[in-house]
Amino acid sequence: MTDAARFSDELRRLRAERGLSYRALAELAHHGKSYIEDLEKGRKPPNDAVAERLDQALGAGGRLVAALRSTALDDETDGEMDA
Repeated sequence: MTDAARFSDELRRLRAERGLSYRALAELAHHGKSYIEDLEKGRKPPNDAVAERLDQALGAGGRLVAALRSTALDDETDGEMDA
């Protein structure tokens, strides 16, 4: 799974679970609707600050941060395996 794919899948699942539109989530997270859509569709890469803000807006208990960090850990592990 690509770097942003795990995060994107989790974001999509959480947003749908809560019945939020892109616009509604964007307002809760203080981001633009297009940016939220781009994150969810994997067109923009997430960062820690965005993941934390979306976690709070969705009441996700850190699941988006964990998804983001797991991709970083996977990248580090892949690099070690290549060495």
